[in-house]
Amino acid sequence: MERRNFNRVVFSTQAELSTATKTWKTEVLDLSLKGALLDAPEDFVLDPAALYDLNFNLEGLDKAINMQGKICHANEEFLGFQCELIDIDSVTELRRLIELNLSDESLLQLDLEALIKQNQST
Repeated sequence: MERRNFNRVVFSTQAELSTATKTWKTEVLDLSLKGALLDAPEDFVLDPAALYDLNFNLEGLDKAINMQGKICHANEEFLGFQCELIDIDSVTELRRLIELNLSDESLLQLDLEALIKQNQST
């Protein structure tokens, strides 16, 4: 299994996970700059080749986070969502959310540097 390179924060909110043909209601359980842990919907069937959209609103704010990516692991309880594409507004809000929930701002800086390095190598 691939080692996680990004700090995760516990964050619970309702979300939608979708493909071009199906949409599931789910719950975000935790977040990082590179992905999320989701509650597995009962009728979810993994398509390893599919690109998934993950969308959720930030509670109390009129802002949404929209990501596109793949499911990197799945079981009956959880889905591991790996973000491959995120718009600038969403990444700005996600960064702010993670910054507010991390106890050490330097950890976020390390995450940002790792994300930039990872994107430059692909």
